[in-house]
Amino acid sequence: MKAPAFKEFTNQLDTVTTDGFIFEWQVNDPRERIVGLLIDGKVVGLVKFSREFSSRYNRIESIEVMKEYQGQGYGAMLMAFVMMDSFSNDGFEGFVALTSKSDGTENFYLHLGAKQRTKQLMIFDTEASQYVVSKYLPNGGIFK
Repeated sequence: MKAPAFKEFTNQLDTVTTDGFIFEWQVNDPRERIVGLLIDGKVVGLVKFSREFSSRYNRIESIEVMKEYQGQGYGAMLMAFVMMDSFSNDGFEGFVALTSKSDGTENFYLHLGAKQRTKQLMIFDTEASQYVVSKYLPNGGIFK
């Protein structure tokens, strides 16, 4: 697996080629951020999330890896980026929530340590987020 690079595209979506992605990538709420995962300069995955300061967690709105890059750990890397962001916000303690599609994708989140609150609501607590960051990001998420 090649080393990832992350880049925020929230205010630069017009610079990203989203051909090959299923979701429509746009910012609908000023709290939302869109971050891309780049491999050799190519955007291979995107995640849209918001910081929920009143509840102290990050909420993933959409996450997608291009079909030809799926199954290589890049989705977990995008998750780990959002988890790192949660750790960087005072009081969030790594908590991340998302609503899973009901197409078997929830098994991926459960494998990463999510706790299933309802059929589709997945919650990552501090321990699960620490595990994902340490496993899927170089140097446990510490970039030099």
